[in-house]
Amino acid sequence: MVPIAALVPARPGTYDAAMICVPPRIPLSLSIAVVLLAASAPAPGQEPTGRAETEAFVERRLSSLTRDDGWLSLVGLFVLNRPQLTLGSDPESDLELPDRHPARVGTLLVGEDGVRFRAASDVEARVDDRAIDALRLESDTEGTPTVVEVGPLLFYVIERNDRPYLRVKDREAPLLRTFDGIERWDYDPAYRVEARWLPHAESHELFVPDVLGGGSGVECRGVLEFELQGTTLRLEPTGYGAERWSFIYGDATNGVASYGGGRFLYFDPPGPDGRTTLDFNQSYNPPCAFTPYSTCPLPPPDNVLDVAVLAGEKTWDGSH
Repeated sequence: MVPIAALVPARPGTYDAAMICVPPRIPLSLSIAVVLLAASAPAPGQEPTGRAETEAFVERRLSSLTRDDGWLSLVGLFVLNRPQLTLGSDPESDLELPDRHPARVGTLLVGEDGVRFRAASDVEARVDDRAIDALRLESDTEGTPTVVEVGPLLFYVIERNDRPYLRVKDREAPLLRTFDGIERWDYDPAYRVEARWLPHAESHELFVPDVLGGGSGVECRGVLEFELQGTTLRLEPTGYGAERWSFIYGDATNGVASYGGGRFLYFDPPGPDGRTTLDFNQSYNPPCAFTPYSTCPLPPPDNVLDVAVLAGEKTWDGSH
């Protein structure tokens, strides 16, 4: 198992690495040879459609990941745990930024009414392309967060586990220049499966842990049942969008060949017949696989599979 905490630099203003871990229930090894022998054969006519859809998905995925304000641009995540905090590259700052940014960007004032930002006198700060000196920052729980821009720097307030954090992005982050892709398993039609939707008689709350040591409850309406490697498996969706549903799942490759904190998969909602297709070739890593400055959810215990899913994205080791 690769602990997520190993990715987190210990420095003032960042969250506590000791709080971050991968649940021990995620298995770490399984014979790949056995899995390959056990994999079920693809349904007739399934591969061309699935392969083309996955290729298009991968292209969209990499384009989104490498946007200048995408996940690779993250350079900071700070818990706002005091009434007044200075932000800048000066080592004496409460919230220290990389040294390519202004020594003093401004001050954050944390109170009962939320978080306010006051720009340093020699810094040009902008919100929605207008210059600002000071304003209250709406968090992501209030809708669209207020994004402050200072040169290539972007920052805004998020709330996790009832605590405010400052998320910081840099349009010129070094990782945006050096990143050249993620290793993937070759497309395998055996991992494109039909699933049956089994709704619960009554929905209930499903607790989804996160890398900050907390978590949140999401509505659980039912489970998806499917066959993989000759085994009947079930997964509980953790997201119910209007157009796409999703889940976070773990499997026996986690911490060995894939990211230790599990992977995400989106899929179409079940049709009138209660069926949908799950293409595990489109499994992808959460942002925490690339940066210690994100706040990823982890698989609920019931979403940890005992099989190895040799499909989708592999572990990113920083060399690609």
